[in-house]
Amino acid sequence: MLVDWEISHLLEIGAVCIEPLLDLREQLNPAGIDLRLDTQLKEFKHMDRAAIDPHEQMSYDQELYEHKEIDVRSAQAHYVLQKGTFIIAQSLERLALPSTIAGALDGRSSLARIGVVVHVTAGSIDPGFKGHVTFELANLGTMPVLIRPFDRVARLILHRTNRVKKPYAGKYQHQTGVMPSRIFLDQRQPAEKPSSA
Repeated sequence: MLVDWEISHLLEIGAVCIEPLLDLREQLNPAGIDLRLDTQLKEFKHMDRAAIDPHEQMSYDQELYEHKEIDVRSAQAHYVLQKGTFIIAQSLERLALPSTIAGALDGRSSLARIGVVVHVTAGSIDPGFKGHVTFELANLGTMPVLIRPFDRVARLILHRTNRVKKPYAGKYQHQTGVMPSRIFLDQRQPAEKPSSA
């Protein structure tokens, strides 16, 4: 795990790119760096479907989510994360990791203490990833919570690794804008019938 001075050095020499950093002194932790919430998010819609089939090719962006943008010039520059709701959002910062560094996303304790989780399961960032980091925000608490653009909502932890043979080049590489699920692009293997012995 990389510590503050190592992260700062990697940013200085351009080995790791995290931009824009609005306030490095505020965002840099002893063992990580805070990421801020961008202005764009997608609300998960209620649908007239019996279930969502992750392998069905559908327009996830239009059928599952409603796009929202928070106007930072407004006096109401916030989003109300209702209890029991789920949204996807993105980091303000664009990240570029080399093939020798992996990232891990961690929610901030201050938000967790009021019921807000920042990533449901997808907290790993592979070496070679480039793009905005997706936040999977859910309110597990009993009260609505106001979240605002540019708030520090997550901590990025960096780990030095051996150089990977194949840096990340998956379906979310270079993502910009809040990217919905692309699980339907996974190649499905036909199930093998067990042999009767």
